[in-house]
Amino acid sequence: MFSIRSLFVISIIILVSGFYVVYWGIHNKDIALIVSGFGLIGSFVGMYSSAQTSKRQYEQDRPYIVMKPNQDRYNHFQIEFTNVGNSAGIIKRIELNENLVTLRDESIPELIQELVLEGKDSITFPYIISGNPDYKNKFMNFSGLIHYEDINGNVFKNNIILNLKQHLPTLTYNDEALKRDYEIIQISKTLKSIDKSIEELTK
Repeated sequence: MFSIRSLFVISIIILVSGFYVVYWGIHNKDIALIVSGFGLIGSFVGMYSSAQTSKRQYEQDRPYIVMKPNQDRYNHFQIEFTNVGNSAGIIKRIELNENLVTLRDESIPELIQELVLEGKDSITFPYIISGNPDYKNKFMNFSGLIHYEDINGNVFKNNIILNLKQHLPTLTYNDEALKRDYEIIQISKTLKSIDKSIEELTK
């Protein structure tokens, strides 16, 4: 990032120098100076365009880690950390306004510290199961910052705004396909239990 910033600074210096040379050439009626000045201005255009391209490429390739809700498991509410960027990111720390713990009462900020997420990679932590005595109390609104680095040590931070209260009504029936698969699994387990009981009775 430093090299891109330097490129912008140098291009501005060249632009200012170009205008100064043009002005001085006009003042002294020196055609050669005027031509040289316009040449410097032309160099600025090329260099500035190159700096813009490098910046866009850098922004495209950098890591970008976000925290979001995940309801891919029926009756489960999970906290997901996703690197939506294209390169690896290392989570350094998370600052939150509320305590964020897993179902096992483990601190998620502590679990995720120094975790490496490759580009487009993610990790989830189970947070709530529907029907738990305190599950409604865990639907809090979280805000704070997530700090992370790329593999070159460049530091980034993103704001966290996670309003879980709005997800409370959706936990048990958010995805009908997940509900169907869950119920099929439960029916299969019940049938196996009945079959086992019958086998024991016929012995």
